[in-house]
Amino acid sequence: MLRSLELRWFIKGILPTDIYQWFTDILPGNETFEEKPRSDYYLPTQSDDLGIKFSRQQLQVKIRKDKVNFTLNNNNIQGSLEYWIRYDWDDLHNKENTKIDKLYERFSSIKIYKKRLIRRYKILDNQLIQIPLSNPTDAQCSIEITEINMKEQAWSTLGFDWFLNDEIPESFIIDDYITNDETFNKTTKEVFNQYTDYKITKTPNSFGYPYFLKISNEGKYLYQM
Repeated sequence: MLRSLELRWFIKGILPTDIYQWFTDILPGNETFEEKPRSDYYLPTQSDDLGIKFSRQQLQVKIRKDKVNFTLNNNNIQGSLEYWIRYDWDDLHNKENTKIDKLYERFSSIKIYKKRLIRRYKILDNQLIQIPLSNPTDAQCSIEITEINMKEQAWSTLGFDWFLNDEIPESFIIDDYITNDETFNKTTKEVFNQYTDYKITKTPNSFGYPYFLKISNEGKYLYQM
């Protein structure tokens, strides 16, 4: 089980070059941050609080427990900060005997091709230290830029995850966490300190994948660069 706070924005099209430069050149650390491209298969749900997908030989189920409005005025950041719990199941099928696309077609899944850049961090001696992608268990937070292709349409997402340790009670309140947690406050300050001022980080485009799948299927408007 993985518990996390997530802050994410979607746009139609490609993110501005300045945001890529902020991610690649300004954020601290020299570790490799480009993942191998992959395709994930999402199952449509009737709830914005439930996400189900097949990804990297796993079935992943995510449940949204809470959300709050998040604002960082000095950096022009406004979004929906969501608390998610994720459950994973490995080795879903025999790769030698089952064609993966046929398996997902049985469940009327939506195929999303992803090309992702990701940086992972932890706080050490009050400093933000980048963690290699090969060592995800040591990370306290992550930042990602993902280019998406879904139904021959190009999208992009900018996302932030803060991973919650087991000592935090299930009944915790996000507002208290934002106020009191050292890791959250330190990483927020550092990663947004030199963030370029773009209006994609506004509340109307801030939500999780379940809602993104619903509104994109319905043809609703998303901000386009």
